[in-house]
Amino acid sequence: MKEMNIHTSRLLLRTIEREDAKTIVKLRNQDSLYKYYKNPCKLTIEAHDQWYKNSYLKDSSRYDFVILLRENRRIIGTCGINNLDISRECMEVSYLLDEDYRKNGYAAEAVTALINMAENTWNVKEVSAVIHQDNMASVCFIKNLGFIWKCTTDNFSEYIWRRNN
Repeated sequence: MKEMNIHTSRLLLRTIEREDAKTIVKLRNQDSLYKYYKNPCKLTIEAHDQWYKNSYLKDSSRYDFVILLRENRRIIGTCGINNLDISRECMEVSYLLDEDYRKNGYAAEAVTALINMAENTWNVKEVSAVIHQDNMASVCFIKNLGFIWKCTTDNFSEYIWRRNN
């Protein structure tokens, strides 16, 4: 089982559970977000449930978290580690936040906590983020965290962060 919790001053990152499906689908289907996904269509609870059972639980290179406010345990977003390659010391990071909770530093707090945990747990030295080139808010966000542009393919740009040695 993929049970893991990460605590920050304001947030709790908890690995997703099957019972989170309704909230995750609602977050993922926000009109301002889904158009930037590689598969830009709305998600159903049934499709999420199938992915969770048949793919996510079996994928040792992926860890998805719900982002909860510590003060009231409200889920305000998700974030995740994808394509974790321990031998190459690298991974991809993903994130999404409810529209009502943006511009409060929560995404930066969550992504930074994920990177710190990955550094300490798996000695990750390189983190990538793949972002639709038209999602300027996400591009600005990831650059502010110190990621630099690497390349663009099929409307998606890859940004890289490397640990300072």
